Amino acid sequence: MPGNVGIDVDRLLTHSPGGDTADIKKEKLKKATQGFESVFIGLMLKQVRKSLDSGKSAMGNSSESRLYKEMMDEALAGRISESGSFGLAKTLYQRMEKHLGLPEEAVIRESIKKKP
Repeated sequence: MPGNVGIDVDRLLTHSPGGDTADIKKEKLKKATQGFESVFIGLMLKQVRKSLDSGKSAMGNSSESRLYKEMMDEALAGRISESGSFGLAKTLYQRMEKHLGLPEEAVIRESIKKKP
């Protein structure tokens, strides 16, 4: 999922015609949160590279080298996300898991009640 900025979380979490079991919903949520984390890490790596590359890169500045750097950043972001070492996907999963199976209105009401 690295590089897929258009992650459709709603599509991943909606019911299939036969209805998803709780385990399938949890697996879909896990994939969605890991995908989000991967995209987030990829964007961070891109910004870090932009701030470090002051025009004189060891790999040059051609369109091919830029493409290679982007692919390398996406692969690295995917590996970091898969390892679980960053922790964003795990946190998101834990926060969202308790809302699986609840109607959208109930989730909204619950979040409004928690505001100070």
